Amino acid sequence: MKIRRLLLLLASISSLALSLVHAQSEVAPELIDRMQAAPDEYVPIYLLLSDRVDVAQLHQDWTEAGWSQQQRVAALLPLLQAKAKTTQAPLLTYLQAHPQVRPVSLASIWVVNMIFLEARPELVRQLAQRSDIEFIGEDHLPELSATERVDEAPLPPFDQTRESSLETINATGMWQLGYTGYGRKALVIDTGNEVDHPALRTQYLGQWATTPESWNGTGDPVPCIEEEGGLSDHGTHVTGTVCGLDRLTEDTIGVAFDAQWMGGGVFLSGCEGYSSGGVRSILETFQWSLDPDGNPATVSDMPDVINNSWNSPPTSECSDSPYIDLAYTMNAAGIAVVFSASNRGPAPSTIGSPAGIALDLVTIFCVANINTTISGWPISNSSSRGPTLCTVSDSSLLIKPEVGAPGTRIRSAVTGGSYGRFNGTSMAAPHVAGAVLLLREAFPDLLGVQLLEALYYSCTDLGAPGEDNVYGQGMINVLAAYEYLLAAGNEPTPPSSRAREVIALDLQAALINCAEEFSFRFYVENGSPDTMRQLEVYYELDDVASTRGTFNWEGELAPGERLWLDSAPIAAAVGAYRLTVRAALPNGAPDARFLNNQLRTDLVVIAETPAELRSSTRSECVGARSVLQIPGLNPGDEVKWYSQSTDEVLGTGAAFLTPALDETTTFTAQIVRHRTGGLPLTDNNASDIDGRMGGLRFDCHYPITLRSFKVKAEQRGGRIIRLLSNERRVLKSRIVSIPGPGEYTVDFGISIPAAEGYVLEQTDGRPLAYRSSATSYPISLGPVMTITGVTGEDMSRLMYPHFYELEITYDDYCGPLSITLEPMATDQVPTAYFTPSARDLVLGQNEVVRFDNQSVDATSYYWDFGDGASSTALSPSHQYTTPGTYFVSLVAANDASCESAWLDTIHVIIDQTTNSTDLQTGQEALSLFPNPTTGEVYLELPNTTPAGGHLQVMDLNGRILLRQTWQNQLHSVDLSGLPAGVYVLRYEQAGQVLIGKVIKE
Repeated sequence: MKIRRLLLLLASISSLALSLVHAQSEVAPELIDRMQAAPDEYVPIYLLLSDRVDVAQLHQDWTEAGWSQQQRVAALLPLLQAKAKTTQAPLLTYLQAHPQVRPVSLASIWVVNMIFLEARPELVRQLAQRSDIEFIGEDHLPELSATERVDEAPLPPFDQTRESSLETINATGMWQLGYTGYGRKALVIDTGNEVDHPALRTQYLGQWATTPESWNGTGDPVPCIEEEGGLSDHGTHVTGTVCGLDRLTEDTIGVAFDAQWMGGGVFLSGCEGYSSGGVRSILETFQWSLDPDGNPATVSDMPDVINNSWNSPPTSECSDSPYIDLAYTMNAAGIAVVFSASNRGPAPSTIGSPAGIALDLVTIFCVANINTTISGWPISNSSSRGPTLCTVSDSSLLIKPEVGAPGTRIRSAVTGGSYGRFNGTSMAAPHVAGAVLLLREAFPDLLGVQLLEALYYSCTDLGAPGEDNVYGQGMINVLAAYEYLLAAGNEPTPPSSRAREVIALDLQAALINCAEEFSFRFYVENGSPDTMRQLEVYYELDDVASTRGTFNWEGELAPGERLWLDSAPIAAAVGAYRLTVRAALPNGAPDARFLNNQLRTDLVVIAETPAELRSSTRSECVGARSVLQIPGLNPGDEVKWYSQSTDEVLGTGAAFLTPALDETTTFTAQIVRHRTGGLPLTDNNASDIDGRMGGLRFDCHYPITLRSFKVKAEQRGGRIIRLLSNERRVLKSRIVSIPGPGEYTVDFGISIPAAEGYVLEQTDGRPLAYRSSATSYPISLGPVMTITGVTGEDMSRLMYPHFYELEITYDDYCGPLSITLEPMATDQVPTAYFTPSARDLVLGQNEVVRFDNQSVDATSYYWDFGDGASSTALSPSHQYTTPGTYFVSLVAANDASCESAWLDTIHVIIDQTTNSTDLQTGQEALSLFPNPTTGEVYLELPNTTPAGGHLQVMDLNGRILLRQTWQNQLHSVDLSGLPAGVYVLRYEQAGQVLIGKVIKE
């Protein structure tokens, strides 16, 4: 028992503390403080059991016996697991039945013989009396080794660049020998990673292995959300320094750029939503690292090095740390473990825990931050210094840190696909981790501790001669470490042959694929010294046999050249999949460096078929024109027309009149779909207005634009509405001014990329209506967007807050449509042209249109009136019976079978919005200006008509899009959230109705 320390600590002793003084087990002082401060609350704790495997002795015995890593792991894991199973069983049975334990909190760990739980202080007192428990500690949140961001704004990638710090540690010398980290793996225990970052995507182990073998967390790797909002950049930046390389731009930021990374999302201070559980999550990740594939007989699944750029405050309470057993276990398993020294300098004895623990010369191995941007390489002022506060048996072990590495103004990856420069020991440690990977590629049979020793003994001495408490041994030199190992008699393994190397650079596939088929583009580089003349491309969807296949490429690809390989459409059943594509058999033989020739991406296959693009003409001539049309579009859908040769927008609308054709031309049509979703704005759905504020949480499965939504208010005044990203970053915030009671369309107009966890919320201002009755979630807006639930402290999970009839637009997920017109040369080219007697019609008044044909040099005609009717008359008339916008085309042909076309538009509006007091009976009309408008339109009432009535904005089908209360004689309406078209405005007050029509461009 270690009672003296507790007696000194607890000068003012509570009854709880008094009972712990006589405990069989030691209790951490910080845990005692926490229990005294909150004696009735559950506290997160861990129990370090007394009976544990002596892993330090095992490591020594196995080293003397010359055991390989395979032999060590095969013996070690069963020993640890058996010890935990037998010794924890009675204690777990006791705890599972105890009323002062939160049941879901119990967790058993075998990498160190420990149990985690949440318990009330009274139970902690009882547990402290047990002889089978050696130590009770607090399951707190370790801290990030706080970093300083140099640049306020993210930096772009650089072309064909390598960071100077990689030359400083002589990684470039290893590259020249052919060692780039190929085949080796690093586990980065940090705040998570942006898996799709250009510098990290191709190096992620999950491109080859399963996700559970590559990432110790739920789902795919993702950065944590910082408490102040925004995704954490820390883990992404650290990983980039270990092995980052953007293969497309050849921007090298990582020491071992051909290595692979693994990750684990652990609970660290500064990440939103975590208050405890950090020690448990870290130990669980270390435990996972010993057997990621679930097969204890394998070691190829294990990382070679584990980087830890996190710590807890310095402490002298080291002897009972669970990290001691953990460090010995990792040594015994052959894995190198690297820690940052922390950033609490320049005072002495400021190295964090567990980095400050000294078990031997390189355990625990921690790294200082050397500023290599200044001549002489001074230590960074913030870099923590030794000596350690821990008690050691050998005074030489008091010196900390072990080594130094570049850690100032280090450029690496940050979230959003960008880059940034950071300062801190967090940036220094991954230089060492990357160096271990280079050495392990050269000496795969050496243990992690042997590689750390090589780095330790081969440093460039800095500061005071010899090892010191500022620089440790000095700046690492990985090439010198390689030469140190050579001098010790170790035989290096030659680098993998590049004789037939093919490198996967990029994989592109549509996120949503129509007509039960998919296709992909695969970008590869010839990494070999010889010309590549043939290649096999293998693909599969989620290991589904029916979607496995290959296709072959033949041609010539010189060394260093790149090539896009396009698949044909491939049939697949409806569903969500992960697509795997691999380049194989370059020049008909296996690629020895196969780990960099495969990529994966996610996609969805749906049954919906693409729209049809038609040409009105069948035989075009040089100088003629054609009408291109997409039938069957939904109301509100828009189409943008492009020339493929220029990518210039030529026009908009469901039909398009081409310019005169002078050569073969490909035209492309991009449909912009319009969809409205969420609950409709009805009295039942917007029944409550009492000051509650909340928001809708939604996922975007495809890029969209949120154009508008509707709200209902009872008071005039402002409201603050904002859109948050999944990392709580404010994407848009708008003060919405409501002129008075009524229903309003709020134009929002923001493009939203595909991602999960967006929030649209009201944060301040006068109340808006919401639905208090039960709402069924999720609510889908087709395959592109899903409203998943509610946010806000005032909102229950079954309410529906504020935002109705969300209007979104998105590029059609079936992709753009293309058509190629090939005009033939001829001397006789007809000219098609006509004029309609009216372009704007009101049903019941003048719906018959006469078309005056003014075509030249034509002998036959074909009319399409846009409503399914057609004619071959010279100058026909046509009656429209349904409101809408109609594209009328004329194809004029001559005797040489040459055709040319013309296009015009007819707008037909309904008359059911009018009555005996409407315009046609002599009432004054609404005065609208400007008309046409691109957004806002002003409306003025006649002097004889009072304000205070209700205004409706409708489309030509009579669908009400907007309702407002009119407060003054002059009123404005914002139509910018509506698609281009013709709209009817209807004002009603005391039985009087006024009508106006406006064109939105």
